[in-house]
Amino acid sequence: MVKTQLRITQLDTDQGPGNDSFQYYFTDTLILTGSVNKNTGALREISIIGGNDGTTKTAEDILTVASLMISSTQSNVSVEFGDEVIGKLGFYDKEVDLSKIDNSTIVNGIKYYVLALPSVGISFGASDSK
Repeated sequence: MVKTQLRITQLDTDQGPGNDSFQYYFTDTLILTGSVNKNTGALREISIIGGNDGTTKTAEDILTVASLMISSTQSNVSVEFGDEVIGKLGFYDKEVDLSKIDNSTIVNGIKYYVLALPSVGISFGASDSK
């Protein structure tokens, strides 16, 4: 079981022409974003943006939320699934330059990605692979 103090207390959506969107600030350095198809209610994309303040706590929060987010996109998987996908994205590779990382992988029709955001931090996300 993953232990975290991070919780979503209320998720408001912004109405858009084709998709609705949402943003949730867990902390000043950790944001959940996503879009929902207005017609079907299907989640189109979900991502987290983690700021780089250099603290171990922020790094742990980013990886915890990324792992939980990824695991929640697949049915019948363990929490460890998220860590496995993060590994497939090359995040844990010894030689990886996290300031330049831009990788993706597809698992069961879902595209997972990690992307360095200069002067912001890093983003993990999931979307339909089509």
